[in-house]
Amino acid sequence: MVDLLNKNRKIALEQKGYISVETLINHYDPQRIMIVSTWDNVEDWVRWEGSEGRAVNEAKIEQFLEMLTKYEIYDISNL
Repeated sequence: MVDLLNKNRKIALEQKGYISVETLINHYDPQRIMIVSTWDNVEDWVRWEGSEGRAVNEAKIEQFLEMLTKYEIYDISNL
């Protein structure tokens, strides 16, 4: 599965608006992984989310998951 996650990262690198990604692994449950990607704007993210390359690779990743991937969009706060 790590190879598939890395493939998604490589595909994202080529997308307009992609800035960076961090992969976080739960300290107490290493099976729980959170991937945080940063994009120039939400429109670029939505384009990436709907891309065929991402969808094909995501389908392969889902074979290894206990539950479906959950996507959430956050904005950086100035608090």
